[in-house]
Amino acid sequence: MKLKKIGILVLLISLLLTNTTFAMDKYIGIKEYEALYNNMNFSDIKNSPYKKSIYKLASLSIIRKNGSDKFYPSKSISKEEVITMLVRMAGKEEEVQEVIEKKKLNNNNELEAYLETAKKIKLITKEEAKNILYVSDEEEYKIEDKIDEELKKRPNYTEDEIKDLEEKIRSEMKHKYTWGELANREEVAIWISRIMGLNKIGGSSRQYVYNLKDYSKIKPENISLIERVLQLKIIEPIDGYFKPNSHMRRDEMAVILDKMSKKILELRGYSVKEGVIDSMEKFVVPVENLITGEITGKNNYVYTIRDESGEYNKISTEGDNGYIVYNKYNDTIGFPSDLNEYDYIEYWINDKKNIVYVEVK
Repeated sequence: MKLKKIGILVLLISLLLTNTTFAMDKYIGIKEYEALYNNMNFSDIKNSPYKKSIYKLASLSIIRKNGSDKFYPSKSISKEEVITMLVRMAGKEEEVQEVIEKKKLNNNNELEAYLETAKKIKLITKEEAKNILYVSDEEEYKIEDKIDEELKKRPNYTEDEIKDLEEKIRSEMKHKYTWGELANREEVAIWISRIMGLNKIGGSSRQYVYNLKDYSKIKPENISLIERVLQLKIIEPIDGYFKPNSHMRRDEMAVILDKMSKKILELRGYSVKEGVIDSMEKFVVPVENLITGEITGKNNYVYTIRDESGEYNKISTEGDNGYIVYNKYNDTIGFPSDLNEYDYIEYWINDKKNIVYVEVK
């Protein structure tokens, strides 16, 4: 009888262990992680205090290089750039691509697709778009003066060349005066409140906005939404001032997007987990080059993560998949091979259940 009880106990323990192993989730990286690394490895953010936010947003494909290896962190951000980043954060890239294909737009007209998508998802209103697209008489005069100035330098141009030059200058300068204009803090706050689905706050709940030394400079219709943005600390005052008409640096925008990223991406099906690396496995797998057919060996890594509740997950590279790793201790980005046992990490899993970003805390 005693042996029978022991046998049952052993069986129960065995089943428990089996179920624990079965319940362990495993997340694999993405194939394009090396291209993603090249896209986010900016050459001019070494001394930026906001480097971590820039790296994170780039790893989530919200910030991109756009043909240059520079991010220009201290440069003020334009309305166009803000709208583009928010559309990407909302996960509407497929809609943008549909507009590009439907209208047969080239790379130079990509903005049109982003703006149409922004209006469709109610990120911007028709009235806002109309106001932004307004070109004053003074600006029109400047455009014509510029055309005259450039044509004087080219007295031998043909009629077709003159027409092309006029169209080019007019298009570039109209963009400069409209969507290429620098964004101000008030409109950025309103666009953010919409993409986050924030509700207006009224009455006695408005406390933060009335502590601002310049709250009277904020448009009355925007007070309630800006109160909510301030409460969530998405945008914070500068020495007690909101400075609604001031411009914003590109690296400051990255920090703002970073603050709101978890809420927005979780709505899109992303999840964020954290824990300590309990153990690691390293092995070599054959990987075939799709172009040459050459087969090479590649190191693969499987890390077992234990969270604070004692539950376990695995994150794995598998074949030629991988993910971006940011290490706050040396302030650099790298690959799965840069992780170590006992590192405490936060890891981001996309809506397809692939791991895209890991941060060593």
